[in-house]
Amino acid sequence: MSFENPLEKIEAKKELNSDDKKQLAHLWSEVVLGVAEKDEANVESMDDKEIKQWLYRSLMHEISTIGLQLGFEADKKLIETIANTEDRKEKSRVQLEYIYSCNEQFKEIAKTDMPGKNSSRWDTMPLTMRENKSFNCVGASLLGHDLLRKCEIENFFGNPAGHVMNVVRLDNNDLWYVDFRNDRIEKMQPEIIEINGIKSVNLINTSNVYNYVPLLEVTEAPAFIFGNIRALKSEATNDEYLDDFPGKDDAKKIYQRFKKELDEISPGKFRQFLYSETDSLWSGDQMQNERERVTRFYSLCRNLFSPLNPEIRKAISEEIQTKKVLVRQFFDENTSGDGMSVDMKNVLSLYRQKLNEIKQNDPALYNEFYDTIISIILNEK
Repeated sequence: MSFENPLEKIEAKKELNSDDKKQLAHLWSEVVLGVAEKDEANVESMDDKEIKQWLYRSLMHEISTIGLQLGFEADKKLIETIANTEDRKEKSRVQLEYIYSCNEQFKEIAKTDMPGKNSSRWDTMPLTMRENKSFNCVGASLLGHDLLRKCEIENFFGNPAGHVMNVVRLDNNDLWYVDFRNDRIEKMQPEIIEINGIKSVNLINTSNVYNYVPLLEVTEAPAFIFGNIRALKSEATNDEYLDDFPGKDDAKKIYQRFKKELDEISPGKFRQFLYSETDSLWSGDQMQNERERVTRFYSLCRNLFSPLNPEIRKAISEEIQTKKVLVRQFFDENTSGDGMSVDMKNVLSLYRQKLNEIKQNDPALYNEFYDTIISIILNEK
């Protein structure tokens, strides 16, 4: 999950010039796709609209190939059932069954991430996804979109602060929050609003950390990749990001590998030129405040969960699932933890101690996110 840096100041132009187009084609083919793209030589003759179509088309071609390499497979039987079902209620039910079947594949494939890999923050580009056999939230959303389009389920990219996921509209018009990267699928009870001209979902009555989910057409996907490269270059070259900052070591390696391209070519320029509406989404106070709020939440999570060995957390997760009432009472009512194993009680005591420290230091943050934190502990997300 990458929080992008402030927008670069680029002089506005109506169209990319010939040199811009050459640079874009080279950056896209060499750094993003990692393959020679057959239409690269024709980019100079394209207008901006045609370039956006080429970026999306070439991206999804590689994503489809990677999906097959990773083992993703669309359920042909469910696709056929969806196509042959006329009743909207039943069709929506089968569409949802298909979505859950896709999610099961994500859960299984995510288990096979390469051992020793520290971060998937930069596994947005087909090149790194292919090499690392891994994906971040953007990569998961692209793979998810590829599966969803195979059965013609209407979907968008949701772009809450610092995150990307799929938003699906079923045949009965219900909207669903579909986060394949984090195993979270839930029906939305949304209020549709506009934020800086972008249709967005105002989440209501949810434990979700996000208040707003801007909805972007799937063809806007390359904007996320340009933003990710921009953040990668900044973190690799900026000493303000400490060496133990998540993903910095990987960022440095990728930057050194493509130093010539990334020093000579500005990915932020192409995002701002070609996807100005997406870029402007973050220029207003509403989304800036939302970003700051979400950043504080994830800082809280790092403080709470990072010090504990992941293997220990995993070891007690099954017990937590069978003793949710005891866990809830342990936090809500400050009970002693009778009925828990020693390991589970020790872990939850550490969490409770840290939560109490947060409550003392930042009561507003504690009050806003307490229920969300408990839901994470209970694996209810």
